[in-house]
Amino acid sequence: MGNFKFFPMGYLVSTYEPILFKNVNSLIKQAKESSRGPKCFHFIFDLKDIPYVMENIMAFDASMDPDHKLPLQVLTMTTKMHIKNELARYLRMSDGKDPKRDAFSLDERLACLKGVLEDLRGMQDLINEAVKGVHGRKPCLEHQNYLYAYSNRMGLLGAEVLRVQNLYLAWANNRASGVIPHSVDEYSISKTWEYCNIW
Repeated sequence: MGNFKFFPMGYLVSTYEPILFKNVNSLIKQAKESSRGPKCFHFIFDLKDIPYVMENIMAFDASMDPDHKLPLQVLTMTTKMHIKNELARYLRMSDGKDPKRDAFSLDERLACLKGVLEDLRGMQDLINEAVKGVHGRKPCLEHQNYLYAYSNRMGLLGAEVLRVQNLYLAWANNRASGVIPHSVDEYSISKTWEYCNIW
């Protein structure tokens, strides 16, 4: 199951500056002021909190092209690679008690990815309603365009999550049918990588 329930009041639409904008701008400022610089700043990618992940993706996006000089295709590919790498890092993180083991089993990874997709669908529904002014004030044109860009980046995350989910499902099906030996430890990243070439 996904964790997302709703956005707080004023998060997407506000008379002044929506909370979403404030949060993303705060992350951009932190990245700029970081001693490592924005390109080496650690943007948080915790799949238990997809709205926060999306804020970090938007901040990453802006930090990679602060002067708006990159072609859209280049910036999109850069963000896609960031999402791919961070998703891989999250799913591969090691167990805190045993660094040689992964934190998530195969079933836990699949449940996590399913939850992310549910969260993204719920968030997209609310963004669509916000843009249309379904529940009150309609955002100004500038804010609408920002929400469209936000939706686009949500689409990038959703596409990568779906890609990885399908690969894990193929891995699970191959193991169930005997193509992958049951002796293979489902916690082993090296084995998962070897048999499924996920990354």
